[in-house]
Amino acid sequence: MVARPGQALQRAWHPPHGMPGTGAVYQVNIPGVRSGFAARPGYIYLPPAYLVRPRPQLPVLVLLGGQPGDPRAWVDSGQVQAVMDAFASRHHGVAPVVVMADDLGGYFANPMCLNSRLGNVQTYLTVDVPDWITSHLQVRPPACSGLAASE
Repeated sequence: MVARPGQALQRAWHPPHGMPGTGAVYQVNIPGVRSGFAARPGYIYLPPAYLVRPRPQLPVLVLLGGQPGDPRAWVDSGQVQAVMDAFASRHHGVAPVVVMADDLGGYFANPMCLNSRLGNVQTYLTVDVPDWITSHLQVRPPACSGLAASE
């Protein structure tokens, strides 16, 4: 379900009976299919509205960690689940799907999100990650959510 232009999604979609009160975080592998970038595992947060049927088409928020670090920092230090669950509880279970992708390839690496001898991180972030999102998650299409792949 997608809201009409100018309509809040939580007005168009009503939570079904039995929807969980909290979302869930999962570890995922987002391969560097086009980039060849050797990314470490990432994480996704799925809000309560994503965990039920019918499922609304939710927007996607992509978070990148700082250097040094890894995507897990968003889960542990950043408390992404608590923050997003609080948002979802104020919006009838609706919140963005959050993808925490690896932009470094190693804890102390610093490829600066560029395509360079340190890895094709730009292509990974602009092609591989969006392609993985649209092929593995039921979310708003890129044209609707602002998430667009560029080459």
